[in-house]
Amino acid sequence: MATGTTYGTNYTIADTKNPTTFLDSAKWNGKLRALTETYTAAAQIDLGSHIYVGTLPVGAIPRFAIISTAAGATGEVTGTIGSATTAALFGTFTTIAAASTQFLVATAANTPLTAETAIRIVTAGGHIATSSIIDVQLFWSEHN
Repeated sequence: MATGTTYGTNYTIADTKNPTTFLDSAKWNGKLRALTETYTAAAQIDLGSHIYVGTLPVGAIPRFAIISTAAGATGEVTGTIGSATTAALFGTFTTIAAASTQFLVATAANTPLTAETAIRIVTAGGHIATSSIIDVQLFWSEHN
């Protein structure tokens, strides 16, 4: 394998300095936005449940999510973080239980949302025990 210099797609477009091909600012030098939500289970949450955690604006480009549970949480759950149309928009998490954290990468890289989009956790296996706390952080980029 030879050593060389190559350029990413977005870098190449930006480097041409042609106004007709400029990148969407959300993809190049846009702003990274975040939303944080904490959910405390009032009762046991079983598989197939939906927990809504936020809404992203039109044009947002999902980047990644962090899901974690607090120390003392009981139960184990798997699932997805996404929308009604794209269940795993932010990805799929494996078993989370007491004091655990997972980092999920968005599944549709560089694809802006075409409508305001409610984001939810959908539990797929296991359960969340009563009084357990789940923290979710969503990150997306958008125009300057």
